[in-house]
Parts: sequence; C-alpha cells; structure tokens
Amino acid sequence: MAQKTAQQRETGPAQQQQVVSIRVSEELRLRLEMLRQLISLKSGETITTSDAARQLLESARGNRLELANLLTKPAESLVNARHKAGRAELLSTAEWALMAWYGWMGAETYADTARTRISNESIIGILRAFLAAYDLRKAKRTREDALYLSNLPPEGREGTGELREAGKDEVRRAVNQTIKIFGKPQTGQPRPIQAVQNLYHLLDELEYPNVVKLNQALWPYWPILWRVAARGHYFRHGKPLSLPRLIDHRVPPPPLPGFREGECALTLTRLPFDTFSVFLHLPSRLAPLFPISEYPAIAEFRAMLEEFDPNLEDSLWRGYYFSAHTTKAEASDLMVCFCSEATGITFTLSQSDWSAIRNMTRRAWERSEVRRLWDQWAHEFGEM
Repeated sequence: MAQKTAQQRETGPAQQQQVVSIRVSEELRLRLEMLRQLISLKSGETITTSDAARQLLESARGNRLELANLLTKPAESLVNARHKAGRAELLSTAEWALMAWYGWMGAETYADTARTRISNESIIGILRAFLAAYDLRKAKRTREDALYLSNLPPEGREGTGELREAGKDEVRRAVNQTIKIFGKPQTGQPRPIQAVQNLYHLLDELEYPNVVKLNQALWPYWPILWRVAARGHYFRHGKPLSLPRLIDHRVPPPPLPGFREGECALTLTRLPFDTFSVFLHLPSRLAPLFPISEYPAIAEFRAMLEEFDPNLEDSLWRGYYFSAHTTKAEASDLMVCFCSEATGITFTLSQSDWSAIRNMTRRAWERSEVRRLWDQWAHEFGEM
C-alpha cells in the first residue's frame, strides 16, 4: 500500500476517461440523430446518438454534420441544390453527398420487382461519376477500397485478388470492367445495383476535397444523379420534389393529341400545373374508359407496355399499379388480361388491341409537347 502511494506521488493519479454532459437543442438533437442513422447504415452496426457525436468530434468532419443538417429538410435541400446547379453555382461536398445518398435509396428501392426500376443507363452513369470523383483521392490505398470492391458484382472484380489488399488501381479496373460488362446487359443478367452506394461512401470518405475540382468532376453526371435522387426521395418520403413553374395563363395552351387505332383510342387531357392524364378507350359493348392520372402510374404503365411479351403463353408482368398476363381463349388465341392492382378491375384484350395501345402510347410520347410536359414532370418524381 505504501509502495502504491509512493508511485502515485511520482507519476500522479491514474488517468480516467472524462465524461462530458452538455444540453443540446432539439434542432441539434435531430441533426445528431440523422448523423447516427448515416453512420449506422454505412457501418452496418447500430450505434447511439452519443457515439455519433463522439465520432463527429474525433474526426472533425464538418461535412457530415452539414449533411445531417440537409437531411432534416430533404425536399428543401434537394430543390436548393437544383437551383444552385441551374445557376452554375458550386455545390458543397455535403450537397453532393446528399445527392448520392438519395441516389443510393433510389437505386435499391424496388430493385428486384417489376415495378419500374432504375435503368441500366443510370447505374452506369453513377459508376462513371464515382470514377470521376475517385480520381480526386490522393491515397493509393485506404480501408474503403475493400468496401468498394465488395459492392461490385463478381464478374466485375475478376482478377483483383484479395479484397483487403486492393488499392486504387484494383478499384478503378474493377469499376471499368463492370461498366464494360453491364453496358450491354443480357437477358436475365443480375444488375449491379449495390455498386451505386459506392459514390456516397466515397464522398463521405474524401477529406477536405477541392470543391471546385469536385464540381468539375461530377457536373457532367448531374442529370443522372438528379433523376435517381428524386426517385429516392419519392420512394422514401412518398412526395415528389415540387419545383416552381412559370405558367402564362393569358395564353391558353394547345390541346394535347388524341389517337385511334382499330377499336381502341388514347387521349391525353391537361391538368393543372402542367400535368396530364391518360385515358384509354377500350373496345366493348359498354365502351369502357380507363383513366391513368399519376406520374408513377403512367410511368409504370409505359414500362409494362414495353416489357410485357403478349406473344408468349403464360407470360406474366406484375408491378405496383398494374399487372398483365396471357391466357388462351376458346379459339386457342392468346389474349391479354390487364388488371388494375388498386381496384382489381380487369380487361381482357386481344393481341391486336394490346399492340394498338402500345403503338398509340409510343406515338403520343413522340410529340414534342408531351415530351416537354413529361420531362418537366420527371424532374419532380425522378426516374420511374
């Protein structure tokens, strides 16, 4: 005991970890909670809000707190980022990370269903954006490189060796190989959806990047990043990103076109705020009229027309709003059963009627005014 006391006099008391307790505002607590969710999702481990605050203080990563702040008002933050992009202003690293975060959400939501999915073109575009930002990283190897490779499909990372020994050269080669392989996807080929999250992880990893160079690297991919981020926002929050529109009510807009083919017809009717509804006039003694009014529903309807094969027996397509399948009629002719998932209302159409509806829809979207309204609408909902 005497020996221990003498030792304490020489070396001083044993060091203890200090616990600091502070009172935070509700606004700051909300930001820290959002930061906790970001860190938990990235690491795959559940952490507390206190752990998130500690990691923030230890890393001195102000952009993480900025991102958490942006995520407390996601719609406003995304629209502001779009306004800055429209004015050719620089976006902060946190704002690019916000785009990448919602792009991650947009890519992985409904990735394995027939509901309108993110296109292969968008996946490849985001991978190219990752490479452009990845070139800004100075380190030849970090612990994140193994994560980037693990998110790529096996076909893309062939020949890279052990993940834990991989570095910048291996990551670049694997991403380029993935782009090459999936640039021309084969039928039934799994799509590299998980690779999309690498852009968010990279932007979270970059330490004090040159913001000007970051904007120069990512700006060519803005249209793709926006449409996938808008999609992610819609699926996560159930609301589109409303943008202000200048509509001159003094000049009435021209009517939208109508089409007829065989016994079927398709008309488009303008709605407020530069949107429109699609009406299908179907053949029958009762002459049913089927309306489709929401952007996600119209987008899924168009995808169904393109993806469903009415010439195959037992062909099936099922989405969130609609489903379709083939059935044999008494005369052994294949018929198409088209169903509204919300109401269960089903129409049985001949192959020629189905082909007519598909042809009229294609012709409608070839009209410049329809394309203009559709592209404007797409900015709010994103890729569907």
